[in-house]
Order: sequence, then C-alpha cells, then structure tokens
Amino acid sequence: MLLMGLVLFKVQGQTDSMGQGRLRLIQEKERFILDKVPFLDSERESFIKIFREAEQKRMGLHRHMRETRRRLAEEADKLKDEELNRLLDYRMNLERLLLEEREKYQKALRQTFPPSKVLEIFQAEREFMKRLHHRLRDFPEGPPPPMNPYGSPPRRVPHPIPKR
Repeated sequence: MLLMGLVLFKVQGQTDSMGQGRLRLIQEKERFILDKVPFLDSERESFIKIFREAEQKRMGLHRHMRETRRRLAEEADKLKDEELNRLLDYRMNLERLLLEEREKYQKALRQTFPPSKVLEIFQAEREFMKRLHHRLRDFPEGPPPPMNPYGSPPRRVPHPIPKR
C-alpha cells in the first residue's frame, strides 16, 4: 500500500519530465475527442479538466511501467530472486493503479455527463488509438504527421525510385 502511495506521489508531479512527444500526443488526443464529440461550452471545460488530469496520471504510470519493463529485460540475469520478485510486484501494483485510474476517469465522466456522451467519448478515444496505431504502422522510420480528425489516417507515400 505504501508503494502504491509513493508511485501516485511521483506521478502527480511528472508533467515537466514527461517527454514533449508524449505531451503533444495527449494534446492531439484531446483535440481529436473535442472535434468528434459534440460538447456544450460548459461541458467542454469540464471534459478538458477531467481528461487532462486522468491522462497526466496515466502517462506517469506508463513511464514507470516502461522503466520497470526495461530494467527487467536488461538486468534480469544480474538480479537476485528477491529483487526480481520486488520488481514483479511493483509492476503488478502499477497495473493495478492504471486500472484504478481508468475507473476514476470513467466515474468522473459518468458523474459529469449523460451515459450517451460518455459512450461517445470512449468511442472517440478508441478511434484515436486505432488511427494512432495505423499511423505508427505506416511511419515506422520517424515521427508521423499530425492526425487528421475528419478523414482517414495519413498514409506513407512511397519514396520515388532513384534514377540511374
């Protein structure tokens, strides 16, 4: 329990150390949802507040998950069983925290919006992630262009064959 509290404490102050790419991704996801879901002005502000808080915590937890996964992959053969067990328990606690944060996010949305609007928000999030996966698949060599919220995900244009 203390470990979970420490993780949450660390996560709450992570916006400055969060990579600019991840921060840009959160902003892009927010814009995408705001474009897809018809919000009233008052609802828009409520959504932005709930969304940003949830995403900030989620991204911080994911950073800890990546660090733990990297450490397990790189140092597993060098660590003692006791340390491996501690890291595995830590990772499981992080997964539990991610689920708890998702539940808090959904609860906050359901207290603020009607169920039909919550469903639209989740569908827009799902569509964003689907397009993001397509974009990453189509642009594996570098950062993809910004996502188009109204059309299909951008496709990679093949490079012209050099003339001999």
